[in-house]
Amino acid sequence: MINGAIDFAAKMDSRVVLSGWARHVGPDRGRPVDAFTLGGRNDITITVSERDISGTPGCGFKVVLPSPEELAALRWGALSLCAQAGAEIHVLAFWDRIEETVLEIITAHLVQRLHGNENEQALRDARHAKQARDEIRWFLEKVAAVTAHESVLVQRGATSQNVEVTLGRDGFLFLLGGSNGVMQQYGRPEDALAVGRWVSLIRARQDYCAARRILFQQMIVPEKQSIIPEFFPIPLEAPTKLFSGITRELHAESFYIDCGKILRDLFIVGGLHPFRKVDSHLSYFGVEALVRHLMSVVGLQDDIFAKNLHEEQRGGDLGSKFFHGNMVERLLVPADDWKLSREAPELVHEAPQDGHMGTVMEWRAHRPLLRDTVLIFGNSMFERGGNSLALSWWLSRIFARARFVWSADLQEEHVEELQPGVIICQTVERFLPSLPTR
Repeated sequence: MINGAIDFAAKMDSRVVLSGWARHVGPDRGRPVDAFTLGGRNDITITVSERDISGTPGCGFKVVLPSPEELAALRWGALSLCAQAGAEIHVLAFWDRIEETVLEIITAHLVQRLHGNENEQALRDARHAKQARDEIRWFLEKVAAVTAHESVLVQRGATSQNVEVTLGRDGFLFLLGGSNGVMQQYGRPEDALAVGRWVSLIRARQDYCAARRILFQQMIVPEKQSIIPEFFPIPLEAPTKLFSGITRELHAESFYIDCGKILRDLFIVGGLHPFRKVDSHLSYFGVEALVRHLMSVVGLQDDIFAKNLHEEQRGGDLGSKFFHGNMVERLLVPADDWKLSREAPELVHEAPQDGHMGTVMEWRAHRPLLRDTVLIFGNSMFERGGNSLALSWWLSRIFARARFVWSADLQEEHVEELQPGVIICQTVERFLPSLPTR
């Protein structure tokens, strides 16, 4: 598996300097990647540096782009900066802490090109903000290496500056906004037409699979506040009416996995938290509950789950939105020495795409529990299978062959090519207002 990021960007006359790192992590140790490439431009040189990452020297890179035009192309996917190790290729993303700097460089260039000057008030404000950061750059660089954590009292209901995340009870963070307008969905009445369209789509998927003798399963993973509304900062009627309506119509069907009931029961009956505190994704316990259900659907009763958990401090996709730095939580995760963890499948295909959508990952298990093939159409709940908090990690070990396609649609070309025995379609509650085409 390759880890890495573009973590520095700066304007240099008319050019843009980028640097960052990438490191390949294998079963035994980490090593530098074999090469860095800039997909879409063969005329731009990438130099490798001796930057040390976690005790592995030679992991750094530097590239000079001719202009902010290339930076914009890289930011929005027309170009891709990749790290390669053997057959594995990983598209490097911008570190979220430099995202604002990247956008400032692009904005300044566009304003100058379109208007011939840079006197826009918004641009002046952006420059002032950048100047303030530059004045304490030495501090930000040093504090980035600090591993200690401190505690403060924060008012319940406090929100991030962009009002996308709020703080609930016991330190649980909840998504409020974002591109899907999460909280607006909780205030909407039930839309019978939208419910009907989703039910018809899911039934059509079942009919398509049944005609080909494929076992089909539909998963809709609820939002955190729909499962543990007791921890939300204000009283909340949950889940959303759209999710509730779909579940009401389909909960009795064998092809519909009632994720809401499974995760709510885990919390109420089992006393375990299904979600992470500072992340929008599932905890180990939430993942295990869904995997147990999937195993029961395919007739497996093997006890493959971790017996020893240990505590790790980890950040998350919500905890990074509050300030320059990160909120972390003490997260229970499996120890590395358990049997299933050691039986890593072979990654036989990886086609990463910028922005996640379209990514294809495929694995072959060495000692599968089922001599069958599973085809998954889903999102970050399955992810790229890098650890046991991602559903793909489990299914790539359970099935002889597993392919994950980051897509909201059931794509027939993958079905025809792979001829799977099982198809899983998965989405999350906040994506429901957008109906897939297939």
